[in-house]
Amino acid sequence: MDVYVADFDARSLKLTRPRRLTHEEGLNFPTGCSRDGAAVIFGSNRNGRWGIFQQRIDESSAIPIATSLETIPKETPLTPDGKWLFQLSYPKDSPWFLNLLYPSGTGFSPPGQLSRIPVDGGPPETILSDILGVRCTAHQSAFCAVAAKTVDGKALVFTGIDWLKGEEKTLARFETDDPAASYDWDLSPDGSSIVVFKLMSGSIHLVKLPSGQDREINVAGWNGLRSVKRPDKHYC
Repeated sequence: MDVYVADFDARSLKLTRPRRLTHEEGLNFPTGCSRDGAAVIFGSNRNGRWGIFQQRIDESSAIPIATSLETIPKETPLTPDGKWLFQLSYPKDSPWFLNLLYPSGTGFSPPGQLSRIPVDGGPPETILSDILGVRCTAHQSAFCAVAAKTVDGKALVFTGIDWLKGEEKTLARFETDDPAASYDWDLSPDGSSIVVFKLMSGSIHLVKLPSGQDREINVAGWNGLRSVKRPDKHYC
């Protein structure tokens, strides 16, 4: 598996011819972008163990950020200050391909341990446990949020976190209609709402913050939704 990059024309909605970025043997897959969009962050087992690397799109070699990791998530979002990467690690008996094929937070993967990793390189530092996903805003009043299931599985609790101090603040609680079901979610770019829905369903819930007001949006003719992502001015 290799990572490819291409330019995107927002007006014509077309990509330029993709070119290969990674040339090392092994499994290489993108997990994010640098704050300026000039580099790709990706997971790789090129050295025999999983690691997170960063490579500028105009260069041929990668810089290791973290090495000798047990598992690699599909997404490693940047904190709003651009200084840390978030990583969700999973139990050792969790099949690695689940973490690769499904984005963190979809419910296919088990609850994971949330860590932060310095963008300049260094070992992961554990922040929280039993987390189903992490998202960050790009707004002026930037913050990050995590999701977790209640013990009985009847609700998802969304919590705002301080990635430096470890402080937590409850943002919203979403009551689920099926404790055994899997859910996906995302945070709006301005942090004003959370979107959440049950996988393989046809309705999306928009939860306003901080009121918790829930607006249900039904997608006509669709009943197999698998993921939801916020629009952003950056593409990767």
